[in-house]
Amino acid sequence: MCRIFMITALFSLINGCASPTYLSDEAPYSSLTGKCYQLTQDTFIQESGCWGLGAEYLISPKENDFCFKRKVAIIEKGTKIKIQRVSQARYGTWGVCPQLDIEFIDNRTEVQSMNVGVPICMAHARLSWLVPGYDYVWERGTPIVLDEKYATPCL
Repeated sequence: MCRIFMITALFSLINGCASPTYLSDEAPYSSLTGKCYQLTQDTFIQESGCWGLGAEYLISPKENDFCFKRKVAIIEKGTKIKIQRVSQARYGTWGVCPQLDIEFIDNRTEVQSMNVGVPICMAHARLSWLVPGYDYVWERGTPIVLDEKYATPCL
């Protein structure tokens, strides 16, 4: 009996981690969906090695981090991106992480079809594009504001 309970709990935990909850249609996230941003520095598309960050690929100005498996592309300062989707996913047993999926407005054919995310999970604060002041534990309903040292709204 105990084994069945443990297997069920493990399956629920794994399933919860793999299934994001989409927030794009909810306030305050609906105003982010479709919004254009312009990168304020050169960045890299990195293959993600940290499942809590959500996307298969991450955009970051950092060249090296243990969350990166390999560098896939270089994206120049001034490139325009659009927020495609806002979601949240379970991170371990203690909470959830917000996630932003983006697409490139500028013609970047080598990365256009990739699942690229902006790292905003505070469990990996060193990579986060959120403005300073966010708490380590994120809650649904908390607004998402990107730091202008990474990207500014398009004019």
